[in-house]
Amino acid sequence: AGNPFGHWDNVFAYKLDNDRSNNTKGLRPYGTITKTAVATGAELVAYSGFSANNYLQQPYNPYIQPGSGSFCVIGWYNQNSITPTTEPVLLSIGSLSNADKRIQCAIANDNRLILWTHDGTNNTHAATPDLGTEDSNWHQVIFLRDVSGYMRIYRDGIEQSYQTNQSPGTIRNADSTDSVLSIGSPHFATGRYFEGDMSLWRFST
Repeated sequence: AGNPFGHWDNVFAYKLDNDRSNNTKGLRPYGTITKTAVATGAELVAYSGFSANNYLQQPYNPYIQPGSGSFCVIGWYNQNSITPTTEPVLLSIGSLSNADKRIQCAIANDNRLILWTHDGTNNTHAATPDLGTEDSNWHQVIFLRDVSGYMRIYRDGIEQSYQTNQSPGTIRNADSTDSVLSIGSPHFATGRYFEGDMSLWRFST
């Protein structure tokens, strides 16, 4: 019989935040992410402490590649900074080898919510008016593209944006075999992290 013992170098173990869908692909924390209850005694937790080096990321997952079809991003955020970073990104899905090929849910410096879809060459996007997002309150937000190509943004159950004068824009296919999903800080820019708390984020196609 052989030696039952072995030696391994450079082995790392990471605690993943559970994926509650049937895909069972968790989010890996990079750096240090703060995880706290949203209120005293609550079981629901929020994530914060995002920076260029602190974020949540899921590796390539074919189930979050919408192609030219519909998709929906839903989540809760509490922006606690009145001087946000340059257009902080809440959630992004995109290629590691082509930074311009991505889906991006962001907050502009003038407090507009923005949904971008970029196929690597051109983009189509939707944006809201100034919503005063840095009020230190929790808000639910929905970013979606429907089967007709319309892109819409809702906040707290109210539709705030309707793209291109109620006409669908060019549908951008951002799929890539090296795409990752990032929360709190995007894979394509180091200075666009979100300053605040995030909870219950999910992406569906």
